[in-house]
Amino acid sequence: MKTIMLETGEKIAYDDLVLATGTGGPFPAKIALDTNKDKAIQRYEKYTKLVKDAMKIGVVGGGAVGVEIAGDIMEDYKDKADVYLIHPRENLVNDEVNETFQSTIKAKLESLGVTMFLGERVMNMDEVKEKGYQNVMLVTDKGRQMKVDLVIPCTGLKVNTEAYRKSLGDKMNRLGRLNVDDFLQVKDVPDVYAIGDCNDVPEIKLAYGAETQGKYIADNLKLKHEGKAMKPYNVNTRLKVEHLEITQNVYYPFLTLESVFMVLCCGRSGGAAQVWRGWVFGDWFASKIKGQSVFTPMQWKNMGQKMPED
Repeated sequence: MKTIMLETGEKIAYDDLVLATGTGGPFPAKIALDTNKDKAIQRYEKYTKLVKDAMKIGVVGGGAVGVEIAGDIMEDYKDKADVYLIHPRENLVNDEVNETFQSTIKAKLESLGVTMFLGERVMNMDEVKEKGYQNVMLVTDKGRQMKVDLVIPCTGLKVNTEAYRKSLGDKMNRLGRLNVDDFLQVKDVPDVYAIGDCNDVPEIKLAYGAETQGKYIADNLKLKHEGKAMKPYNVNTRLKVEHLEITQNVYYPFLTLESVFMVLCCGRSGGAAQVWRGWVFGDWFASKIKGQSVFTPMQWKNMGQKMPED
């Protein structure tokens, strides 16, 4: 009998085990898993006030989270706040989106008034963290110094490995991701699968990708237990997302993809989307798909829940 042991010592038997541990990182992009709804709301409301009161804000990290946070702040507080986006690479987000997407996002941030320092790394983040990310001097590897009222850290995401690092440590790569085969099964470990951030599938780690892998695993395990052949997972499997529901009443069946799919918002009214065959769309498209709802209705529906009206 195959079992897993909880931290309480209780053992639970399983036929198939799916690991979907995700990543952890600094607030506000991430929040502790044991935080209940009321405490989470209180913490974000308090943080919102910090943002409102800050005159100079440093956003450290120009990945998807950093770009969207910088854009959101400037859309609402453009007349009262200066926002500096510091990123160690010349390209924002990642290198897998194309040049048109890059230039569209950069132009949108510039139009909002975001000041970007690309190809620069903040060197004193430990000191910044010790001071609570408030009223600090940011120092970059190019010698630049910026006095800011608030620092929003958007780097340092790490895979949550606590659940498996002891038993599967020899199956992890240097980032803590589990080595998986063509069926997302941990290599040489029968009936144990890994999806999303905790596997080493070479693709951009985004929420929709993890969701697609979850649906793939569910379908494949059904085939397995029906005695049918399982289907391998590959890039084409992930990209063939048919009738993707983006908002409550709008469907975009043409988003059956053959390239990286990403929708990035800069505020509620703008951004960029890279879709089928690398086509890039701008403000209207990004706003319609994501900017007005950030996929919230879709996620509630996927969980089989009714979205609260408040």
